[in-house]
Amino acid sequence: MAEKLYGGAYLSPFVDAVLDNLTSILEEDDSFLESNNLLVRLQNCLYDVGPVLDDAELKQFSDKKVKKWLVDLQDALFMADDLLDELSTKAAIAATQRDPGNSSSWSRLVDSYIEDNGHMEKVVGKLESVVRRKRYLCLEKSAKVDMSWRIPSTSLVEPSEICGRKEDKEAILKLLLDDDDAADGDLSVIPIVGMGGIGKTTLAQLLYHDDKVKDNFDFRGWVCVSEEFDVVKVTKTVIEAITSSSCNLTDLNLLQLHLKEKLSRQKFFIVLDDVWNENYDDWNSLLKPFQKGVKGSKILITTRNKNVAFVVQTVSPYELSLLSDEDCWLVFSKHARLSTVSVENLTLEKIGRDIVKKCDGLPLAAQALGGILRGNSDIRDWNHLLKSEIWELSNDRINVVPALRISYYFLPQLRLILKLVICHITPKLKYLRALSFDRFPLESVPDSIGELIHLRYLDLSRTDIVTLPESLSNLYNLQTLKLYWCTHLEMLPVGMKDLVNLRHLDIRVTQLREMPKGMSKLKNLQFLSSYVVGKHEENKMKELGALVDLQQSISIDKLENVVNSNEASMARMFDKDGIDSMMLSWSWNKDENTVDSEMERDILDKLRPHTNLKELQIRGYRGTRFPDWVGHSSYHNITKIKLYACRSCCMLPSLGQLPSLKILLISGYRSLGSVGAELYFNQNGESCLETPPFPVLETLNFESLDGWKEWRSLEFNAFPRLRELTIRRCPMLRGDLPNHLPSLQSLQIWNCEQLSCCVPRSPEMTSLCIEGGNEVRIGELPPLLRELSIAGNYHVESAVQAIMHMQLSCLTSLYIADCSSHIWFPVSAIPASLQQLTIRRCRKLKFQMDGHHHSLQKLSIEKSCDSVTSFSLLDSFPNLVHVNINGCGNMECIVVSRSLPCLRSLRIIGCRSLKSVSTLWMAAPQLELLTLLGCPEVDLSPTGDGDPHRSLRYLGLSYSEKLVSSAAFMNSQFHECEEPPKGRLAACLP
Repeated sequence: MAEKLYGGAYLSPFVDAVLDNLTSILEEDDSFLESNNLLVRLQNCLYDVGPVLDDAELKQFSDKKVKKWLVDLQDALFMADDLLDELSTKAAIAATQRDPGNSSSWSRLVDSYIEDNGHMEKVVGKLESVVRRKRYLCLEKSAKVDMSWRIPSTSLVEPSEICGRKEDKEAILKLLLDDDDAADGDLSVIPIVGMGGIGKTTLAQLLYHDDKVKDNFDFRGWVCVSEEFDVVKVTKTVIEAITSSSCNLTDLNLLQLHLKEKLSRQKFFIVLDDVWNENYDDWNSLLKPFQKGVKGSKILITTRNKNVAFVVQTVSPYELSLLSDEDCWLVFSKHARLSTVSVENLTLEKIGRDIVKKCDGLPLAAQALGGILRGNSDIRDWNHLLKSEIWELSNDRINVVPALRISYYFLPQLRLILKLVICHITPKLKYLRALSFDRFPLESVPDSIGELIHLRYLDLSRTDIVTLPESLSNLYNLQTLKLYWCTHLEMLPVGMKDLVNLRHLDIRVTQLREMPKGMSKLKNLQFLSSYVVGKHEENKMKELGALVDLQQSISIDKLENVVNSNEASMARMFDKDGIDSMMLSWSWNKDENTVDSEMERDILDKLRPHTNLKELQIRGYRGTRFPDWVGHSSYHNITKIKLYACRSCCMLPSLGQLPSLKILLISGYRSLGSVGAELYFNQNGESCLETPPFPVLETLNFESLDGWKEWRSLEFNAFPRLRELTIRRCPMLRGDLPNHLPSLQSLQIWNCEQLSCCVPRSPEMTSLCIEGGNEVRIGELPPLLRELSIAGNYHVESAVQAIMHMQLSCLTSLYIADCSSHIWFPVSAIPASLQQLTIRRCRKLKFQMDGHHHSLQKLSIEKSCDSVTSFSLLDSFPNLVHVNINGCGNMECIVVSRSLPCLRSLRIIGCRSLKSVSTLWMAAPQLELLTLLGCPEVDLSPTGDGDPHRSLRYLGLSYSEKLVSSAAFMNSQFHECEEPPKGRLAACLP
């Protein structure tokens, strides 16, 4: 389908790739242009055809002759590219055997190959013949995309016609209503990104008219920008949008002064719809009047181009996903306006749903196709549309094709993706360019892999390979090699250095002991997931120095093999401005306490990354202090830092002045005794007095700090936006925690035995977890609490008392554990909003069944309620869906006197005294799963009339004669469905 649909639609970048391949050959020796006429003719063809491809790619949808020409051109180009691949590969292999600088041997090799391969004359001749045909197709050079079909968007929308965007709307609405996502006066720009037809404009329209948005902003404005980005025109349109009157100014300076005056005193919300321009200077000029306005003002842009989002964003772009088939069907059926009779016609609906599948989740496609069939109930017409090539429909009937065509034209990366996919599936392609064995049960790769010299893409991820054959080094044209999660892989081929065209190497989650020698020769590498430092001269850190184009993320492992700071500096990490995420890792060894800590600090100092870095992880660092660059405010883009297993460090780095830091995780320190001012400010005491420490930090996690005793939380108004604070396994910590945390939503304290502070107060707190033997004082529970997890005598007693005397109208989940005290818990005191209740290891807890609770859906009781022999608690929760009872050794029977119509699963484990669950049969008519393990005395026989087991789909039993005998009446309903654990039986419906 891809071949028929797109024809040669990806050929523009393909021609460029073939031309680059040819140019690289010709540049080896100037004499080629004189002696090799075939190569010159091939080069002329490529230069000749390139300028008209944009026009041909547009016209192919309406002109079958152009489409046929593109397909023929595709075939000819593939053949030419195959020959150039073979020529380049043979030359590259030979190059390793010739004397450096001796180009004559290269020239002779190319000459002899061309002379011996008579097929090349036919290939070039065919390409020339196809290129000559373009003169009869009236193709134009560098054609401009026709945008005349497009109608400018407006803010108006009919909400009832929108399907499947509720979650997207809520997510962006949260960003729009957040007044703290930017510093005072800084403009907040939120991009919505997605391909044409996916529903960006519609979502923006929904947000524009939302009541919460109307109430939050003083005024709103909607501007359809489209592809012609004129700063004067857009500025003027914004003014007219917010003033609802025409503007006659034409001078940009006067326009911007006028706009700035309008925006300076009121909180605004502006939508810039359908933006294409990615020029930073244009955007910088346009946005000047919007800066330093009222806090909380927002600009929402919609764009198909990620580059636009990256230029303007102040928060991460919101990427809109495709709709589900069901949501697409709802869009389609609404625009088709089916009659009641038609909707009931199952045949028509089946055809319609098959049509919707062709929409691939695009609401615009569903809308357009529904419009074609609007009010038409003729099955023949529906079938005709299903089986026809919708791309040949005229533009006045359907606008989805030009929408997708525009996206294709403007997004070169889409062309490359199409090329990769089509190369992989096209049967006419004689030699593989892409090969994937992802998740394939593969333990070894044959030597014959080296014969696939045309291969560009090889994915061996998640296989069981241990080594790779040396023949892999013959894949001179390979650009992407994925070995992700090859957990048994220990070595890469020695000849990896010969894969000079390699651009992407993913070796995450492997067991590589070291890198092969000579990685510095892979100068085209743009993504290198990991570098494992070796001990040999040619696989040390300096090999990274030559890889100047590295992008995205990198992990540098086994840094213990770096012997001095000079070696570290040769990696030139500070020059790699494309790296935005870096992990530095030292392996643990028993002798790490004998290392020179100052030398370790110098090594880390020389591994300083470029200031473009966004994420930093440091694991196993062996120094006692961090160098100054860790936490320096010049790293203004860093959003996440993780420092763990730095066992010798006695002081944390100064991280409080990082302006964009949102997530900080610190774990595995043994020598850290206290945390104080050094964390908030640098050692020289220099700080920005106007900005509190950690101005945008949202998540802070301290874990496994064995020697940490004190957190000196100085009153600097630090952590103004902290939402999640977690402290785990810090057994020596005592004293107080920071008390002023106005934005705190989640607090977790686990296994901090000596901690005895008060819970920090926060009006925003929704999740509280305190477990593990500490003496943290709870006091009043936060009124907005949704999740509460408490363990230990003191905490459980306090929490139950607080629940009984407070109105916790938001609480949905309650976990109580590890209490040996007598606890009396009235059902009537359980908050009406509670949906999930878990009780573990509370032997003396008793429920007072003094009412009914209608919201609880999940109930789990484990090793608790020892005084109960006849368990009737289920009567109090009539809407239960899942019940788990585990280790209640004194329980003899489960008694249910009222219906449990929603109960779907019941698991009873380790209740050795349990004899009867008979009343459950009639009370739970929808029970689907029943598990009885470690209950040897239970009798499954039902009482009364009826067919109580009709709804069961799964039955799991521990083997005992009584159980098997009492369950015998179910034999006709079940069969063995899996190999059960020893001593168990499992059965399910056929």
